[in-house]
Amino acid sequence: MKIAFHFNCSPEVVGNLTYTDHYNKIIFDTMLSDPLLNINTKMSNGDLLLSSISTDRVETKNGHMETFNYDKYIDNVNKWVNPGNPVLSKISVVAIDELKVRPYSVYAFVMESVDSEIALKLHQGLVGTEGYIGMMQIDDASQVHQALYSLPTLYKRT
Repeated sequence: MKIAFHFNCSPEVVGNLTYTDHYNKIIFDTMLSDPLLNINTKMSNGDLLLSSISTDRVETKNGHMETFNYDKYIDNVNKWVNPGNPVLSKISVVAIDELKVRPYSVYAFVMESVDSEIALKLHQGLVGTEGYIGMMQIDDASQVHQALYSLPTLYKRT
């Protein structure tokens, strides 16, 4: 299954750190801390562009203009967290409530072929990490998940 691990990358949480390097190191340290953990997967990472998929496009005489639509944003957050099909999810309800009140950037680290046992072990290793929101199985049938998790490949670990 495809699993994504999510982090709050707002300046209040990460400060001046380059959050991709910071969170990638935490994830790899967590993987390497268990010598018996056998992971053979394609990995990718990037920001979930919830705000970008929550805009209205208006045509103008000079082209177009896009404006943020808060109602569409809330609908997309709900569809992200509850994609329609049952998925393995350990997302923090508190973090999602905060995201709905005050939108912030979410960083995702995706593993394309891990089983639930490995996903849960990694999740347990990340719990307590400042900014960690939780993990969720990606639902390829969900249009919101398709839009959010179309990320470039960063690492391949075999």
